[in-house]
Amino acid sequence: MFRTSGEPDDKRKINIYFVLKYMGTVKEALKKHEKEWSQLCNSQFRYLLEHGREVAFLVQFAHYMLSRQLVTAKKHEIWKYFGGAPIRFSIQEFSDATGIYCSKIPEIPQNLDEDDTTNWDDLIGKNVKEIDDTWIVKKLEYKKFDDPQKRLQLCCLLLVDDILCP
Repeated sequence: MFRTSGEPDDKRKINIYFVLKYMGTVKEALKKHEKEWSQLCNSQFRYLLEHGREVAFLVQFAHYMLSRQLVTAKKHEIWKYFGGAPIRFSIQEFSDATGIYCSKIPEIPQNLDEDDTTNWDDLIGKNVKEIDDTWIVKKLEYKKFDDPQKRLQLCCLLLVDDILCP
């Protein structure tokens, strides 16, 4: 976020030298699990997996748009402030520009008991305080960690991290 008149000038460019560094890791992690690989290839990540390195500029564009957004009351729009004026960017336009399928987010139950385990606890573990991309890669490289569904979930986390945290 930038203060009024503090936004970058028009001479600032988007980094076009960005690469998706974990595409090979994801393919390697799911190569023995055809069902999960197929599920990933038919998901929102389909475009990224099909086009690989060619999509790097679009990822940087998406990151640029998301990192310079204004807070608004409408849920399905992104407003960014650039050049002294707010610009509307809808979720559909974001989907069209990036190739990422943006569907409705499913409802999440809000009333979990403390004793209930969450998907996060099952996937990561209750005692793990912080994870990052290297933690996920090590987990995927660990040979004994072979639950296909958990590997798929970790791969999705890794792709999201690769896209949103370049």
